[in-house]
Amino acid sequence: MPRVTLTVRPSAGAHPLATKTSHGVAASGPTQRDVAAGEPAVTIQVDPGATILDAIHKAGIDFQTSCGGIGRCGKCKVRVDGDVSAPRPVEHDSLSPEEIASGLRLACQARVLGDVSVVIPQIEPAAGTKILTSTVMPALEGAGGWQEAPQRAGRPQVIQDAYGVAIDIGTTTLVVYLIDLSTGRQVAVSSAVNPQARFGDDVISRISYAAGGRDHVAHLREAVISGINLLIDKAAREAGVSIDRVYKATVVGNTCMHHLFLGIDPSPLGVAPYRPVIKDAITLTGSESGLHMNKTGRVFLLPNIGGFVGADTVAVILASGIDRMDRVAMAIDLGTNGEIVISAHGKLLACSTAAGPAFEGWRISSGMRAGVGAIDRVYFGEDAEVGPAGAGGDRCGHQPQGDTPFRDICFTVIGSAEPAGICGSGLADLMAGLLTRGIITGSGRMLSPREATELLGDSPLSRRIRSGTGGPEFVVAEPGVIFTQRDARELQLACAAIHTGLEILKEIAGVGDSDIESVYLAGGFGNYLAPESARILGLVPAVPLERIMPIGNGAGAGAMMALLSEAAAERAVSIGRSTEHIELASYPRFSEVFMNSMVYTVYLVPDG
Repeated sequence: MPRVTLTVRPSAGAHPLATKTSHGVAASGPTQRDVAAGEPAVTIQVDPGATILDAIHKAGIDFQTSCGGIGRCGKCKVRVDGDVSAPRPVEHDSLSPEEIASGLRLACQARVLGDVSVVIPQIEPAAGTKILTSTVMPALEGAGGWQEAPQRAGRPQVIQDAYGVAIDIGTTTLVVYLIDLSTGRQVAVSSAVNPQARFGDDVISRISYAAGGRDHVAHLREAVISGINLLIDKAAREAGVSIDRVYKATVVGNTCMHHLFLGIDPSPLGVAPYRPVIKDAITLTGSESGLHMNKTGRVFLLPNIGGFVGADTVAVILASGIDRMDRVAMAIDLGTNGEIVISAHGKLLACSTAAGPAFEGWRISSGMRAGVGAIDRVYFGEDAEVGPAGAGGDRCGHQPQGDTPFRDICFTVIGSAEPAGICGSGLADLMAGLLTRGIITGSGRMLSPREATELLGDSPLSRRIRSGTGGPEFVVAEPGVIFTQRDARELQLACAAIHTGLEILKEIAGVGDSDIESVYLAGGFGNYLAPESARILGLVPAVPLERIMPIGNGAGAGAMMALLSEAAAERAVSIGRSTEHIELASYPRFSEVFMNSMVYTVYLVPDG
């Protein structure tokens, strides 16, 4: 069958999810740069039947899709002129008849049948993402075994500087810490969005993509290794360190990220009994890993626990020290793949919850990641006047405009910019506030404008609710930051998934909320989440607020501990072997607990 010609051209205002790849520059994988408006078109030959998305990737443009190319997210819109397949049903769900008539298609669904010209349409550039890189927070000082050791006279002199890197591979973000091995001090840190995001925004999407064949697994490995190497290079450059002086590395991540780092097909994680291919800790040479470091150096991957509970959870346990606590304690990492650990009666139990990416801003009408322009805190009622500064450092400096002063709600914006959307911590505040004021019912239903007026009277708060195309919607900020009934359902599912994990672990451990003395919130979302909002939504146990402590990037902290201490590395191995993995879907009462968790209960717990 003769091949056909496909021409790809970026339009003015490059798509924020499109970057260009320069191949052949390094054995470790491609490097990426932004596709700029006005660049010459890229013309390639492809086989008939190839999807436009595959063709775009072949052209060297890493065009991201949040769902892994299955048509669910609707974010890979391109303008097509030429011979392509007819729109599929899934495209009609994401594109209006007018958009399809104008030539817009989903790149992952449209197939090339003849010569085609493709234009990546103009979309507002994405704001820089705010990524948590701080490791041990004050709540953790001394908890995991960290010790300050004085410099001792008489130490053998270090002839050459030696450095190590602690690598945290998150589903959404990558963080690399460069550590001076002679002093234990962090000398640089660099972070970025995980380049695998172009293949899917959650682990299930990436597993689906990996199932396409060995070349797909290779694409995923190349993406993450390339991304990590860029961060190693950046950190080394900032610190003035040669990468040949990097002799050690530790790597943590959930089991899917762990497998893809090694180039292992993660498909077994996607089907019962959901077992990882490799559970134990692994040691590689720098050369074997493909990392930018001394080729004879050592790379240590912390062990996995089971299912999707991976080395990142082992690292959180290590950093928090809950494996050594006599009291009942919980550690919760509220990410896309949320992990929960409980320590009770000398045992460690752990599970993962398919919370999905809603709290990362995906699948939410005005959702966005935590970057400049994101609403990160929302205050209602009297709190709107006195609420503390959010991560943006702005004391409710932005209020929606109107003919009546809005004292019912205000919010802070990252970077003190104009509000462009709302990120996870802001979504949690908003949902919690709407629940406590009855605008969203315990079943997750948003009141209609008429019902809101009956409940609240003709007030600024009730006037924010309007009828949208998909039902009621709440106007957070004019002109376009809204929260819809569909958004409320997405968050309801995410909250229910996490709450189900909490309830089942407590049930198996034989403890109640009143028995839990400490709750550690790990990860970027958990660190910026208001504990009161988390408690209202059921994301944490119903305990007094002073028992809930954000601990920063616990996974990164644990990776650093294993990097600096052989004893900590051995302890990580022990944690991996002794922690019992609970597969939630196999629990006899899973469906019952999940359905109960779909109903919000506003917890009013006395503090103090």
